[in-house]
Amino acid sequence: MGKYTVAQLKQWHASTNFGKDTIQNSKLLGCFHCLKTYTPSSIKAYLDSDQWGGQGALFCPHCYIDSVISDGGTGEIDPQLLAELQYHYFESTRKAKK
Repeated sequence: MGKYTVAQLKQWHASTNFGKDTIQNSKLLGCFHCLKTYTPSSIKAYLDSDQWGGQGALFCPHCYIDSVISDGGTGEIDPQLLAELQYHYFESTRKAKK
């Protein structure tokens, strides 16, 4: 068992769809696909709410996957959170398919 519960991971996953105001209020973003963190100015691709079912979505500038979370303006993202999200949403599903 990790530091985060499944419910917490699901809540963080749900937060990957957000508006441009969230980007502007963030100091740091993190991708739970490639585990990299970066500043909002690094974002190159964004889908606005009209294109994404009412929510916005960011694409990681490193791996181009829409698995980006925001620090909420704190300037910190827990590397363990990114790792647990990666395992829960990518690794565990790969293992289940084998």
